[in-house]
Amino acid sequence: MCPDKDNTMKIQAPVSLQAHILVIDAEGNRGVMQFMFPFGQYPSEQEMRDVVAQGLQHPQIPAGARLATKREFLEYVASEMAGHDVKIAEGATPGGEEFDN
Repeated sequence: MCPDKDNTMKIQAPVSLQAHILVIDAEGNRGVMQFMFPFGQYPSEQEMRDVVAQGLQHPQIPAGARLATKREFLEYVASEMAGHDVKIAEGATPGGEEFDN
């Protein structure tokens, strides 16, 4: 464990991280992309962005699929918890519809 040039610590460990990312296709169908990162490596923000961009180009992902908006994400989580479809009103997500880029 050594400080990086910007004096932050990059800690590696005997773990593997898995990411689940909610995507929506042009018809509004939901899907979850899954990624598993190598053991002992924590991905940087840029590595995560690169993997997501590559994932959206995967042949099994419908053309035009995109990341879910805040409202779509909240609807998905609330629907999973409630066991039925839940709709979130437009404008009900603080800071707007999109996640910060």
